Amino acid sequence: MENILFNTPGLILSGSDSGKYIVLEDDSFGDTGGYYTYITNSLNSNSQMFDNWYEDLASIERFMNVTKVKWL
Repeated sequence: MENILFNTPGLILSGSDSGKYIVLEDDSFGDTGGYYTYITNSLNSNSQMFDNWYEDLASIERFMNVTKVKWL
């Protein structure tokens, strides 16, 4: 399994989002009680971003098992 780094940008190296950037956010103690992934074409703050929400750590681990990321 890939290392899971939160609040650290990474470059996606596999799958349909290959070449895009990702940031993982731990909101497990926040409003949602889960985890977010933010995927974007650029690390520029004006770039369009897409997010996904994961219910628990096991869900984000399953996502990372099939997604290769180079952490920047």
